[in-house]
Amino acid sequence: MINCNLAVLMAERGLNIQDVADKTKLSRTTISALYNNSGKGIQFDTMDALCELLKITPGELFSYAAVEAKFTIDKIDNITIAEKRDRDNDFIDSTEIQCNMTVIGEIKIGTSNYNGEFILKVEYQLDRKSEIRSLGYHFAQPNYLETFLSSSQYWVKSYVTDILNDLILDEGVEHFEKIEGITSVTIYPRI
Repeated sequence: MINCNLAVLMAERGLNIQDVADKTKLSRTTISALYNNSGKGIQFDTMDALCELLKITPGELFSYAAVEAKFTIDKIDNITIAEKRDRDNDFIDSTEIQCNMTVIGEIKIGTSNYNGEFILKVEYQLDRKSEIRSLGYHFAQPNYLETFLSSSQYWVKSYVTDILNDLILDEGVEHFEKIEGITSVTIYPRI
């Protein structure tokens, strides 16, 4: 993955996004996207303006590290379902599903590797149409992956979290459709 080092370079120089926008005439939106590593690309004139301001080369503005992440769910257990009913009309307003997911993970970042199993406590919030409106999860116990990610750069955490989110959503939908009383589960909007 290509990483933009703008956040670190700005911090080293005591600059904030507005400072950079004022000094380069670049938009705050452009600078924010690069700062947060959420941009899809960069124009040469943008790169030139940043390199000139920061007195760096493009090689210092960007870095590359091979990142791979793969997760599989080994088991889902301790499932609890709580229905919240509308007080006036006695229909199900929302459903909360909680469970434990045992996940096997493999992450490679350059030459660093994580391989292991961990348990997530997962909570799905479904609306009255059984559409997933929110998803929350946390590690059930401290583990090496949590430490590994907390010491990783923001863009690595974001990449790994996106993959884990997709797995939890897709597996949850497939698994919870088998529960009596839940006819179908959809993800709307995609979280």
